[in-house]
Amino acid sequence: MNQTPRIKLSEDQSGMASILITMISMIVIALIVAGFTQISLHEQRAALDKVLSTQALDAAESGVNDAQHTIEANIQSNTPIPAKTTCSGSDANYPSNPNLDPTHNIRYTCLLVDPQPLSLVYSSISDQSKIVQVQSINTMGPYNIQTLVLSWQDTTLPSSNFACSGNNYPYFPPMSGWNCSAGVIRMDIVPFNDPSSDRVVFLYPTASNTQNGYGTLDYADSSKNGSVIPAQCYSTNDAVTMPNMCNVAIYDLSTDNDGGYFIRLKALYGNQTVTITAPTGNNDAGAIQCIATAPHCNLFNFINDQVLVDSTGQAQDVLKRLQVRIPINPLDSNIVPNAAIQSTNSICKKFFAIPSTDTLVDTAPGDCSTNP
Repeated sequence: MNQTPRIKLSEDQSGMASILITMISMIVIALIVAGFTQISLHEQRAALDKVLSTQALDAAESGVNDAQHTIEANIQSNTPIPAKTTCSGSDANYPSNPNLDPTHNIRYTCLLVDPQPLSLVYSSISDQSKIVQVQSINTMGPYNIQTLVLSWQDTTLPSSNFACSGNNYPYFPPMSGWNCSAGVIRMDIVPFNDPSSDRVVFLYPTASNTQNGYGTLDYADSSKNGSVIPAQCYSTNDAVTMPNMCNVAIYDLSTDNDGGYFIRLKALYGNQTVTITAPTGNNDAGAIQCIATAPHCNLFNFINDQVLVDSTGQAQDVLKRLQVRIPINPLDSNIVPNAAIQSTNSICKKFFAIPSTDTLVDTAPGDCSTNP
């Protein structure tokens, strides 16, 4: 009987190990490729978003420029600046072309213009004087502002933490010795109708433990002229009238028919961001401390100093919004010198000794080169 020879199978499993290693390697490579693909897509989307963000910002700036052209035209023609209170682009007072690139859906979707804002905002008050024109028209009659609130803080130091170690109030140390995270504001107030009753004060930052607290200045008290007024500074103020760290309320302002004021602002110890509001109350904390989440006071509208332009630009699915304050006060261009005389050259001064007689006579006439 023939027997079929048996074949002995090898028990060597090295081939199976190679298959497993190959499969694992393919899975790892697939995951790496998928990861690089995701990174590439993310970078591509980030680059696209950056381009769209720039285009949306450019579109918003185009809306601001369109509004500015209309505002300047009204100023040149001495006509009132019209308000634009809706996002509609068909406003007859503001002819514009909001569709900048219809093919790629680049346009500004909303343009609002407020020639009577509820606040005046100055992003950087420096050691060069800034002239502010404070006027208001409201339902109660013209020019009856009784209270102004000045709110300010340093443009570079963080607003989340006010520090004033070793407070120097009311002294003015050299710049190297200043230790407050806000500067001093020199403020001159000159009424339109009575320049002789002007006030010059220095608003000085001091630390406060009270949120939305403020220092006070009684404008009617002539003895305060030239005084150093302590402001109250707190790191997390949230009142509408007090968006910055340091605050002072000036009350008992004149209520006559010409009740407008020129205010000169000058910053000491660094540039400052300043906001000015005019609550309808007169030194009443309940009327001045308007909380942003639940406002319970009214503010006067300002005229003839700034126009608030609000523009929203769109590029496909990306939106950018700009709020710009356009100055319309002719004195806003810093043409007013800080001193009575300013010169880039040497100034000649001639001095005379007053004689015992009543008449002062120049006994050495001539210019400075011949009679120093």
